[in-house]
Amino acid sequence: MRIVPWCFANVYPVLDLKVPATPLLPNPGVGISMTACIAGIAAQSVVFTARRCKTNRRRLAASKLRPLIGASAISGEAQRESSLIPKKYLLLETDLGNVAMLLRPDSAPLTVEHVCRLVDEGLYNGCYFYRSDFVLQWGLWLPNETEVKNPYPDIAANETDSGTFLSNRPGTVAIAHGIGVNGNSDIFINLQDNDYLDTMSLGFCVFAELDAKSRRVVKDLAEAVVNGLKPVIWQV
Repeated sequence: MRIVPWCFANVYPVLDLKVPATPLLPNPGVGISMTACIAGIAAQSVVFTARRCKTNRRRLAASKLRPLIGASAISGEAQRESSLIPKKYLLLETDLGNVAMLLRPDSAPLTVEHVCRLVDEGLYNGCYFYRSDFVLQWGLWLPNETEVKNPYPDIAANETDSGTFLSNRPGTVAIAHGIGVNGNSDIFINLQDNDYLDTMSLGFCVFAELDAKSRRVVKDLAEAVVNGLKPVIWQV
């Protein structure tokens, strides 16, 4: 069963028994059609490639424990430690440009590890963006609506409030999930200010961010999906 949004009310998703399950966000607005992905309408693909998660060679410098000297000292120390953490990206290459997702393990370490595991296993190869309304969403679905088998269980925890808090603001990347579960393979990019998702259904965990250039590319991809195209992940 695939969970699809009930597009005519501000409520949780309902079940569509026609196709296998994949977690989707509830739609807060009215009637954004998902006919292109549910009915499998043939459309020209916008090809893009997601490369493996890459990290630079900087290492986290060893540090000694220091005595706590008030809140300002703690804050300064945390900032210095954060600056030493190597930045890690998930790069999506498309015909419309590159989308660089800066992963945030300081916010959601289990989520980042899980997503990178799926990417490294190549599970997203051949899958496509199937939703574009207030988010741009994709998962383990092929353009012919076949679901890619996922051997990995759901993420161990919903990390919405676990680390550095990141709100569902435009240009952030989060894990989609159904009611009462933590999510697994479905990912979305916020196209607008969706801060209500920070608390809805226990929160939708943000684990990555986009830069301004990548957000422009995402806007073009979102418009392509709305127009009935199926952006495809050809290689990871």
